[in-house]
Amino acid sequence: MAPKPKKTKEEKAAEKARKEEEARLAEEERLRQDEEARKVAEQHEQTRQRLLEEFKAAEAARLHQERQELVPFLQLLLHDRAVAGQEQSAQSDWQRYLSSNPLPDPRNQPDMNDYFNSLHENRDNRLEHVLDECEGCVNLAKDCLTLAAQETMSAAAVAAVASLAAGSAGSNPESMDADISMMATNAEEVTVAADARAAQYRADAEQLYQHVGQRMDAATARVLQNSDQHADDKGDVLLAAQQGPLQWGLWVNTYKNPRFKLIDFSGLGMTVEIPKQIALASVALRVQVGLHLHLHSFSSLIITR
Repeated sequence: MAPKPKKTKEEKAAEKARKEEEARLAEEERLRQDEEARKVAEQHEQTRQRLLEEFKAAEAARLHQERQELVPFLQLLLHDRAVAGQEQSAQSDWQRYLSSNPLPDPRNQPDMNDYFNSLHENRDNRLEHVLDECEGCVNLAKDCLTLAAQETMSAAAVAAVASLAAGSAGSNPESMDADISMMATNAEEVTVAADARAAQYRADAEQLYQHVGQRMDAATARVLQNSDQHADDKGDVLLAAQQGPLQWGLWVNTYKNPRFKLIDFSGLGMTVEIPKQIALASVALRVQVGLHLHLHSFSSLIITR
């Protein structure tokens, strides 16, 4: 078999040029296809963005129209809430008048201030008198906390209604019409006033509870100072008293019996188990129930003589 003839330099150069041209054309074709794909993808993205913006605009217009239609109902709701609040207040005034309640109305701050002044002027630390006074304070604190909760819920409701109405203007406050703008302004004023009243009611309740604690401490101290007058035939001092929601008990360790382990406040329906260290110590133990409405749990206090 005869060997293939070798290519000449001219033939090799021509073949090289042909391959280079083919590669150049292939690269141009690839770049053209890539550019076409990029343009198609860009057109698709532009179409998607346009459709998305159109959908957002249509949805915003629909929500705006729905909220605009809600405004009259929201105005009526706020009006009805105000009327209901006035009727509830009038009913409360009437019930207070019929019951001849000697306690002040928490809604009347001057009366509350006079009541606090009268409490601070009272120096009668007899247990019976203190329990009667503290019962009134606890009941009044309960009324204050109830009113505070009502004001907080009312403020939240008004704020929610105003927020829903204001949402019809979107993110631009300038697009609010006069009715919505006035509703938002009135709602803010109502909310601020309600929050202020709620804070005052809570402060009054806290002051009442603090006074109860101080008065119960004073009454307990008076009993301790005269504990021999309250001892039974065996010399034990074990007292219990109850007034409304308040319960009070006191045990004074007079004879330090190491076998004594259980204090039975039978009048209060509770018992207290004490360790040996307490049974041998010169101490008094007090139990109290009902001083804090939201906890309503008994607390104990060890008083060293």
